[in-house]
Amino acid sequence: MKKNLPKEDLLQKRSRKKHEIIPREPKVQPRESADKPLKVSELKDSAPLSIEHENKKLKKIINDQEAQIKKYRELFHLAPIGYISLSKTGQVIEFNLTAAQLLNRDESGTKKFPLANLIQEDSKPIFNHFLWQTFTLNKKETCEIKVLVGENRTLDLQLTGLVSPTQEQCLATIADITDQKRVESELNKWATLFQPKGN
Repeated sequence: MKKNLPKEDLLQKRSRKKHEIIPREPKVQPRESADKPLKVSELKDSAPLSIEHENKKLKKIINDQEAQIKKYRELFHLAPIGYISLSKTGQVIEFNLTAAQLLNRDESGTKKFPLANLIQEDSKPIFNHFLWQTFTLNKKETCEIKVLVGENRTLDLQLTGLVSPTQEQCLATIADITDQKRVESELNKWATLFQPKGN
């Protein structure tokens, strides 16, 4: 037999049940696997974007490199110092504007010509020794030579060269030392004149 509870107790019991919170298990949403392969349609959509992005990056790199090359080429050609590159046989491979003016060439460029054609006979052994030392010893070498740059015009030039990393060329600076040599010659004359004569 059910016990008859007083009305007050029944009301309290019902209200307690009403306000009781029954814990529920949280619903877990199924997660898509990170390793889930992309659909063909997704691949089709993303591939052109990826290729386009890579193309833009490559174009930027190429443009930057071309700008750098152009800048250094301009510096090379417009430098106030003469620059030439020589082969092992003394062929001028490339020269800048200053070197072109010193050697009485039309303009800077890559028109090959043998430097020995401009060098005076007494300076040719000096030049050949300079080339041999530069390529054989692989260290910076300097020499002074006389060149004929016009019908009756000769210049005293100083070459300072170093072999290139490829070992195929001598990269050299070329400087006009004509005035310096003239002054040295005058000083030597005066020194000889005022040298005390022996008894």
